Amino acid sequence: MARSLHPSLRIFDNTNPEKEVASFTALPNFFVDDLMRIGTGVPASFWKLTFALMRGIFAEQEKNAEGKLYHTYEWKSTSDQFKEKYDLGDLAVQDWTNAYSVSGLFSIKRGRKHLKADKGTPTVWHYNVHATQTDWIYFIVALRHVLNPADGKRMARHGEFEDKDRNKVNAANSFKLKLALEVDHVREEAKPTPLRPVNKDKIKVFLERGYGWLDSDGVITWTYRRPDKPEDAAKNRDRRYGS
Repeated sequence: MARSLHPSLRIFDNTNPEKEVASFTALPNFFVDDLMRIGTGVPASFWKLTFALMRGIFAEQEKNAEGKLYHTYEWKSTSDQFKEKYDLGDLAVQDWTNAYSVSGLFSIKRGRKHLKADKGTPTVWHYNVHATQTDWIYFIVALRHVLNPADGKRMARHGEFEDKDRNKVNAANSFKLKLALEVDHVREEAKPTPLRPVNKDKIKVFLERGYGWLDSDGVITWTYRRPDKPEDAAKNRDRRYGS
């Protein structure tokens, strides 16, 4: 019997004679048609991780008590896996995991690797099954704003630097704080229908951890490093009203 899925394309052949069609990942068209267009300037490594991530999310299945398969919409990953299977380096994986951690699209339980020879525990990604196309679109808009700001003051996404008081600052924390604020700002400014913020609790925790500070007038300030001028780190600060 001829298969119904692209019957003339050999790339959908399966080498397993018991199966008619090879495995494939069903991604919504708007990932390519809309998200990549809206995300102009977002690095290719982000999209590479995203497609690998969603392939994992959509593929994972478990059996229920009756023995029927169901999708968990959960996926476990490691840095080694991203490197070996998809040629994504540790820093890229760190950057985009940090970005997705404040997206409202995933809840992420980070893995740990205590020793160089230790495989450690994987990072667990749990997809928000209630996320809509609009949720995705506004996350990509916020990410684009942070990565390529209108004022041209781009920020580093990882690495340590010293502020003006010679305190060590982790650029990844500044990146997460700014993106968390921007995600909520974009959602709240959405027209005609604003979306609820998703990072208020996280922003509070970030401030408690010292990623930035809240002034008496309600202004959040943080220190960041320019990716091309690490020596000027202490001079670069950003401010955002409200928490």
